[in-house]
Amino acid sequence: DRWYQRRVRGAASAFGERKWLQVSLENLSSSKALDQSSQSVLSDVVRLYALDCIQRDLGWFLSEQVLPVDQGKRVAELIRDLCLSSHSSSPSETKAYVGDHILPLVESFGIPDEVLAAPIGLDWVKFNETDNRGEIENLRALL
Repeated sequence: DRWYQRRVRGAASAFGERKWLQVSLENLSSSKALDQSSQSVLSDVVRLYALDCIQRDLGWFLSEQVLPVDQGKRVAELIRDLCLSSHSSSPSETKAYVGDHILPLVESFGIPDEVLAAPIGLDWVKFNETDNRGEIENLRALL
């Protein structure tokens, strides 16, 4: 019974992931309202999501030979490369990374500060300036 429930949940998740990716790719390819830079960033976000979905079930993809082993080995590397910021790469490279746009992407959801439960969710750069050991005693200073 548990085996069956896991299979049903897995199938439902896979369907939802596939549908989200399909709709996202269709919207990106048909959108005329986005400038080239925005289109590039959103394409990388979609690619990052797809790679994350693959990484979560990488064992299955490899064991069922859906994905060749050499490509499976590159998944984590591709995710890392997409998450980099231009500050952490070679100065001669001109590629934009999702990491360069992460704050505006997160802010685009419009979640008010008071809804964010964790202090790190407000100003993560300032939060990590000191070793706060996860304490929230200085939360007022961040607000």
